[in-house]
Amino acid sequence: MGRLKITTVEKIPQWAVCYLVNSDDSGLSEDDKMLVDKYVEGLAEREGLMLVCPVDGSESDFEPYPAFGLACDTVDFYAEEITENKEDK
Repeated sequence: MGRLKITTVEKIPQWAVCYLVNSDDSGLSEDDKMLVDKYVEGLAEREGLMLVCPVDGSESDFEPYPAFGLACDTVDFYAEEITENKEDK
């Protein structure tokens, strides 16, 4: 049958969006960058997911439990995983 594409939505802190989308780290401390990088690497290693892009039309909402960091305004991001369909084996 091919591949099954799994998509989830992650609540990403608004302050990290420019860094994730444009690699623009201006305004971020080394600790902030390390926190984002650690989250992205962990997401890939733990769950096999990769952040893809912000959800179109997603508005910034306050989130008490964002994907990482302290409570803040967040933006919804798609995270995708590609796995083989078990019927192909």
